[in-house]
Amino acid sequence: MIKDESEPLNKKPKLTAKSGVGLLVAFLIVFLSNCVSTQINDEFYRMYLTREFNYPKDKLIQATLAALRTQKIEVEKADLQKGLIVTERYPFFKLTTISGNQYYASAQSQVATHQYYLLITGDKKRSMIQATRYRLWNNMVEQTHLNANWGKANVWDPFFKEIQDQLEE
Repeated sequence: MIKDESEPLNKKPKLTAKSGVGLLVAFLIVFLSNCVSTQINDEFYRMYLTREFNYPKDKLIQATLAALRTQKIEVEKADLQKGLIVTERYPFFKLTTISGNQYYASAQSQVATHQYYLLITGDKKRSMIQATRYRLWNNMVEQTHLNANWGKANVWDPFFKEIQDQLEE
């Protein structure tokens, strides 16, 4: 009798730890690469880092400071009369990948940090917060391009939502 030792052709490949690390590295490359990047310029600030609120300027300043505290972002400088706030440089993305076997191991670390220069303007009915400068570093190297869609969804929209929540309290 002949035994059939063949494997089915439509068998799904197994996802190993090594391929998982590869997927993580690929994600990080897309996140930090220039292939889907936006240049940090005036248009970038208008599209992604400017929001208007139907609240007075002084209330928006206080809500912004409270949102920064909630997100554990320290303030480096503040001139509340002028509506200027500069944050400390703050890490917002960390990833360490470790690969190897029982004889050899290596690790790579990625840390993205950023810093806001914010200007709050307005009157007693309506106000606006805008970043006049946004600095981004990847492992201590300052970036001039970034993945703006990822930043919008994962960093700036949550920050502006926190400001909105603070305003509504």
